[in-house]
Amino acid sequence: MENRSLRNTRMHVISKNKIDTQHDALISEVLFVALITGTLFLIFFSRSIFPEKYFFDNQMIRAILNGYIADSSYTNVAKVYKLFGMTATTSPIIESLVAALVFVITMLSLFLKKASWIRNKTNFLFLSMWGVFYAAYLSQMAKDQIAFLIVIFPAFILIKDEKVRFWTFLLCALIYAAFFRAYWFLIIIMTFSLRFFPKTHSKFVNVFRITFVLVLELIVILVFYRLLHGSSILDIRDSINAVRIDTGNSQSMIQSLFKNTNLFYELANIGYTAIIMILPVHLSALSQIMYYAWLYLILFLLKEPFKQLLDGRTECSIYLLFLLSYILVQALFEPDLGSCLRHQIIFFPVIFYLSERNSGGKTAL
Repeated sequence: MENRSLRNTRMHVISKNKIDTQHDALISEVLFVALITGTLFLIFFSRSIFPEKYFFDNQMIRAILNGYIADSSYTNVAKVYKLFGMTATTSPIIESLVAALVFVITMLSLFLKKASWIRNKTNFLFLSMWGVFYAAYLSQMAKDQIAFLIVIFPAFILIKDEKVRFWTFLLCALIYAAFFRAYWFLIIIMTFSLRFFPKTHSKFVNVFRITFVLVLELIVILVFYRLLHGSSILDIRDSINAVRIDTGNSQSMIQSLFKNTNLFYELANIGYTAIIMILPVHLSALSQIMYYAWLYLILFLLKEPFKQLLDGRTECSIYLLFLLSYILVQALFEPDLGSCLRHQIIFFPVIFYLSERNSGGKTAL
């Protein structure tokens, strides 16, 4: 009698667990379909929904495809699109179809890897935000779409083997640096300098170590650029902002506190930019609010990898160091927080990878 009662209890528990698992899987699938449907709608109607300033890069690429002469980075982007048959008169619908296919493949790859990730409220908010940003920035011919397709998509969506992923990511990042954005070389150098710098078990020492390495590298960059070009590297950002200050596209602009006349003022301006990029010192535009929401969600999702980094643990991923170096280099070049956000969104699969590998959960499918 007792064995039968125990057996019935066990069967009840198994049945309940099975129902709970099916329920969780159903919730994951409903959320996934809703996310895909909403994002596809935004992709195909992006030009009617988002302001014209979101398509300035696209307009530049189309102008180059029509014969306009621009700098080599934009020209190389246009050459890639031309290689695949895109022209200045290619319908935006074609762009949307390509972007939609890439988005669906990306989301399916991540969802099938860990469907339970989407049920967490914070994760779903992050996924939803990325869907909106993807539709706004990555659903058109532009530099950022090329960065996503060349560097991130092959390594984190198409490749599963860890070693092959690393070498693919490194090779693709070097190719992108060589032909599209040279400052990626700085990011790669910073990443490996942090990776191989001696670690300790003291969190305080590691914070000091990381700060020391990054500040030292910033000084080297500032000095070398001034020696080679006779001007400050920060003048690049200031020159971009100078032509936008009286337009309607400067609400989230990052302005220097001092003229970049010496190394001390340059470091002070970088420090000020870093504060602006981390803290909502003043809010005057929706793009700023969206940027800070995105940034703080990243920090929350990656709290465990960052803890590993500060604790000096060996499992800290090199991709986290790449993200850290990337954001620091943004303090040198980005003219506004909107641009910071646009250039960061390509790393969503990397953020998912770092968050998922530290969660320890299992897929619901």
